Amino acid sequence: MVSSMWLAWMFMGCRSAEPPARVVVHRLNRAEYDNTVRDLFGTDLKPARTFPADDFAVGFDNQAHALSLSPLHIELLDSSADDLLDELFAVGTVPPQHWTFEAEGTEVSADHGNVWDSTGWVLWVEGAIDAVVWAPSAGDYTIDVAAFAMQAGEEIANLAIRVDGADVASFDVEASYDGQLGVPASHAVRLSLTQGRHVISAAYTNEFKDPELSDDGPAVGYDRNLIVDRITVTGPLDVPREPHPGREVVLVCDPAEIGEAACAEQIVRTFGPRAWRRPLTEGELDRKLALYGAARGAGGDWIEGIRTVVKAFLVSPHFLYRVELPARPGAGHSVSSIGLASRLSYFLWSSMPDDRLLDLGASGALRDPAVLETEARRMLRDPKARALVENLGGQWLGIRKLDDASPNGDLYPHFDEGLRRSMKLELQALGEAILLSDRSLLDLLTTEDTFVDARLRDYYGLPASTPLAPEMATVPDRAGWFTRAGLLTALSHPNRTSPVLRGKWVLENLMCDEPDPPPDSVDLQLAEDVPTNDPSEIPTAREQLAEHVANPGCAFCHNAMDPIGLSLEGFDAVGAARSTDAQGRPIDITGVLPGAGAFDGPRELADLLAVDERIPACAVERTFTYALGRPPMANPDFDSDKDDPEEEYVDSDAATLAEIEEAFVASGYRFSEIVVGIVRSEAFRHQGPSVVEGTP
Repeated sequence: MVSSMWLAWMFMGCRSAEPPARVVVHRLNRAEYDNTVRDLFGTDLKPARTFPADDFAVGFDNQAHALSLSPLHIELLDSSADDLLDELFAVGTVPPQHWTFEAEGTEVSADHGNVWDSTGWVLWVEGAIDAVVWAPSAGDYTIDVAAFAMQAGEEIANLAIRVDGADVASFDVEASYDGQLGVPASHAVRLSLTQGRHVISAAYTNEFKDPELSDDGPAVGYDRNLIVDRITVTGPLDVPREPHPGREVVLVCDPAEIGEAACAEQIVRTFGPRAWRRPLTEGELDRKLALYGAARGAGGDWIEGIRTVVKAFLVSPHFLYRVELPARPGAGHSVSSIGLASRLSYFLWSSMPDDRLLDLGASGALRDPAVLETEARRMLRDPKARALVENLGGQWLGIRKLDDASPNGDLYPHFDEGLRRSMKLELQALGEAILLSDRSLLDLLTTEDTFVDARLRDYYGLPASTPLAPEMATVPDRAGWFTRAGLLTALSHPNRTSPVLRGKWVLENLMCDEPDPPPDSVDLQLAEDVPTNDPSEIPTAREQLAEHVANPGCAFCHNAMDPIGLSLEGFDAVGAARSTDAQGRPIDITGVLPGAGAFDGPRELADLLAVDERIPACAVERTFTYALGRPPMANPDFDSDKDDPEEEYVDSDAATLAEIEEAFVASGYRFSEIVVGIVRSEAFRHQGPSVVEGTP
């Protein structure tokens, strides 16, 4: 049985590499997997975080033809099912939390030491490195300090671990560092902590300098220093699992009351359709009950038998894939009502259908476009629709890109993880307000209203306010999405802004006008990346980009990209407002948008973009691509043997996109009208021809 399951997996994995129009299976990506097990069991676990990153196609990680399956996926899916069931059936202990504090990017008070070439916190006098931890509950924790030392004198460098100022352990740090080489060693202690805030300290306690050696000489041998590489706190440890609430979702009956076999059948009949998001066939029911019987026959108790069956559901292709098979081999077909339930829920929630949607799917009601529309509007009002912002908005609107930004700490010392978090909260809150509150989607371009917490309020120069959660505020001179500090940070290099990246992003993501890649002969290095003793010799960003515009091979794309990016030069590489560049020269934020006219700064640029017909068309195309898990497709029935192939080649989705766009514009650019237009469309309610003759 196991080998046949792997074969089915591999068969479907191979098919997913075919052209998008002909894919009939769609693997759950990481976000969809985590959300599905959340809604299936009520768990807070996110097992897919350990999975390999999902492949991208046309800007999204939910495109069916790109979602392959590797042997590593299979191993992790199997172990994730065990983790979920351990929690469900209260097996073992609760996984501990981990807090790690590393030296790189962290400064230490000068009277104690500093960070030395990212080697670690170097304590050259007696003192301590402090880390603050909030223990979620009372219990046992381990504190592990990775450290080495520059040795001198007769004693070994000493490390004391302290909790809230009191010594709890002392270690001789024998691992040595000679100024170039050394490997930090672990120094760990296990102890009890109460719930709440604790200050964990790594302290240097036995400073030494050889008085007979000069400070001007080599450090090794005369000056004893302690170097702390990282501090890790883990816990609480060995906490027994409590019965999980999701257990009742699975164990819907009591075997003592109706008998073990009857209860097992009832569990399979209720859990199976929820896990596979469709009714079970009688053959599937019989095979699962046979698996339960085999587990019991092998000596397992009743719970072990049920666990075996539940795991079989979780590792099945019917759980990991959304499978939509045609009524007959090779033919296009209408998606079944129950299949539409999954299409709709994974579009709007990135998760499994709820009970209402499953019931409507099972009854056949979802074949009615009016019912689909009613459900779509209901689902957009549900908190689970935030998945649209996290996944559609996270990729289309660049929210996820902020996670990968790495501003240079020396150039932008005020940027830290707290500021990154505040920036991301702003993007998420503003995205929810525009996508889910039925505001005009053009607010993405023009609004000066946004959501800021106390940290970002100060960053934007707004009056102080006490609430820590993001709240509505107006930020003058920051019109639209592309002036948000988080996005500007994501569209910069670590050491400088990038007008090209910023302009290219607006063209690609808001206008669906992707520039061609640069010719191989073009030097992409800017002058400010070249070392010089005279910063005044560095041309301005506008002067440097003018050289690209002068190149005939580059001019067409740069004429469109550069004015947009240069208008955003009034914001530095971490999104802070500025009026001069890094060399102190005034910044010119004027420009001309081809075919639209001249502008002075982001505010006027936003007004020009708001009337560009590419904006609504792009919003429809991006949402359509995300919703169907494929880009808009050409006619799959194209016959290359026709006398005039060009005459026969029509975009099969073009009319659909045009119709959706027309209704979207007429509604006042309400995002909900894009959603409704998509779910009512033939493209959403039908599937193209299958890849192979026959079914698995």
